[in-house]
Amino acid sequence: EVFEKSNYGEKRQVSSEKEVEHTAYHEAGHAMIELFYGRAPEYMSVVARSNFGGYVEPEKMKEHPTKERLLQRICTYMGGRAAELEFGYGLTWGAAGDLKAATKLAVQLVCELGMYEEEIGLMVISEEEYKTNEKAKMLVNKILSQQLAQARQIIRENKEATVRLVKAVLCNEQKYLTK
Repeated sequence: EVFEKSNYGEKRQVSSEKEVEHTAYHEAGHAMIELFYGRAPEYMSVVARSNFGGYVEPEKMKEHPTKERLLQRICTYMGGRAAELEFGYGLTWGAAGDLKAATKLAVQLVCELGMYEEEIGLMVISEEEYKTNEKAKMLVNKILSQQLAQARQIIRENKEATVRLVKAVLCNEQKYLTK
């Protein structure tokens, strides 16, 4: 409780058990992507705090992550939206923070880290240049779309495991799971 409160803020009231269940599917989506790639999340909670309904703390990245590992992290960010879509919740505002984080990382891959040399070149693209660089923006959007599609496929192929994870967190009195 102290860890959660200091890192994520005070608990807040949720409107219904249905909202908690929806959050559990969203967060389980993130966790399932991490598990698919062979990493156990540090923490998963469906306790509503501050301005979010729950959260997953993914395994820490090593010092020099590869392009593949960074794309997997974007896929993890997209896991919540993927689970919402695959379990019939549709598009919701719940993925807003995840989309910001995924977009930021995709922009870094394209504009700062030189990981799309064939598509855009090695030159670093500044924030100001990015605003008018349609090719870079299209590539970032393509990365996000591809990773969402990948996340949806992973969730579809692991639906039963996702349901088990949701049940586990909802049955836990504190509404969280740790590594």
